[in-house]
Amino acid sequence: MFLEYTDYKNLGGVIAEEDVFALYERQAAAKADYYTQGRISALEEIPTAVQEAVARITDLLFHKKDGEIKACSNDGVSITYADTQGVDAAVLQILRETLSPELMFRGVAR
Repeated sequence: MFLEYTDYKNLGGVIAEEDVFALYERQAAAKADYYTQGRISALEEIPTAVQEAVARITDLLFHKKDGEIKACSNDGVSITYADTQGVDAAVLQILRETLSPELMFRGVAR
């Protein structure tokens, strides 16, 4: 867990129930750690920037939980949901805006 519920609420988080927060925080933390190639998990102390990013991603995932409707027709009652690429792009953008280049570096170190 990269972010405690009290810190999340102090950062302006919108999820009211702590157990619901825990579900989405785990998903947000996993995505953040994936895009940083496990560098966040290797840190002894989680920086404030990481907590802010995880809080924003947690809220994003919470709001996107039902899926975004891409198309809808009335007579045939057909609903098409948008793919997850939009959510993943938004997650990556949040991380790029919030985290240091050292955490986001995707290349090979010398």
